[in-house]
Amino acid sequence: EFIEEAPVTIGRRLTVGDCAERMIAPSNTLGS
Repeated sequence: EFIEEAPVTIGRRLTVGDCAERMIAPSNTLGS
């Protein structure tokens, strides 16, 4: 269970991080 849950948790964190960066990057580009 732990082996299966770990990758999922990491995947979610990476996905959230990527989304945050993608949302912030375009905003900074458009803002500047």
